[in-house]
Amino acid sequence: MPKFSHIDLLKKLITKTGIIIQAKGISMYPTIKPGDRLFVSPFKKIYPGDIILFSFKNNLIAHRAILAKDSWVLTRADYGGFITIDKKNILGKIIVIKRGNKFVKLNPWIKIYKTLAGLVRGFDKLNHKVINNKEVK
Repeated sequence: MPKFSHIDLLKKLITKTGIIIQAKGISMYPTIKPGDRLFVSPFKKIYPGDIILFSFKNNLIAHRAILAKDSWVLTRADYGGFITIDKKNILGKIIVIKRGNKFVKLNPWIKIYKTLAGLVRGFDKLNHKVINNKEVK
């Protein structure tokens, strides 16, 4: 009998029907809050701004896709850092968030613009520090 991990089982369920899971943690705060219910569906293509569910070090993580290439995706938590993942570790896309009795509309482009604006500001600060011979922290 083949051995399946919980990740393999979730991936099979998502591919067939999609699933609903409950969020824990704050990496995607304020878009996703602890206790929110996440509707995860299968995907054909990942676009910048999509919120994806993936496995990383045997954990389930939801992050926003920033850049998608043939075999990997650069992701970012709304609350923090970046992770580059192999596409084979993606379980699905989060298409709807249910918070209490309300459904939260996902608009990926708003977050992309904010992320890009933040990166540009960060590069500007870095460039300013380098030009002025200041220590880069």
